[in-house]
Amino acid sequence: MPKQPGNNMRSLQQILLLAIVLLLAGCSGITPRNGGPPGVAVWELEDLSADGRLAHAGELLATQITDTLGKQGKYVVVERSRLIRILEEQQLSASSLADRQTQLRLGALTGARYMVFGGYQIFGDIVRIDIRLVDVETGTIRKAVKKVVTSTDLQTLLDAAQAAAAEL
Repeated sequence: MPKQPGNNMRSLQQILLLAIVLLLAGCSGITPRNGGPPGVAVWELEDLSADGRLAHAGELLATQITDTLGKQGKYVVVERSRLIRILEEQQLSASSLADRQTQLRLGALTGARYMVFGGYQIFGDIVRIDIRLVDVETGTIRKAVKKVVTSTDLQTLLDAAQAAAAEL
């Protein structure tokens, strides 16, 4: 029994519609264009201290900032595993990540509209934490927050990082 021309056309339309739906689903990124919260990626905070007493704190502080931003609901947080996967795909080395333009380009590749950069520095028993919310497209600083605490206790530093992130 020969196929009807209308059936072939209907099948072709269904395949085309399915292809369009799959294409659109694949294009949905972490940066919503419909007024939803923008994407943000948080980088490990840099230890700017001379003595290295808290050299391990940068990743912990970044995790605290990430958790705080995620709970606020103002941003969609890019998971660190996604950042790492894209680093590997782009074959970026650790040394190239020190370059601000590379970091911003990575933010764009992850779908993040914003990146959070920062650092911390110890002066005796005083610790200063600085974080900046940077627009990926323009490289401009949208907001900068500074917190100073009079303790090198890790929980005190985490609380300060949480308070700083809440202001972004």
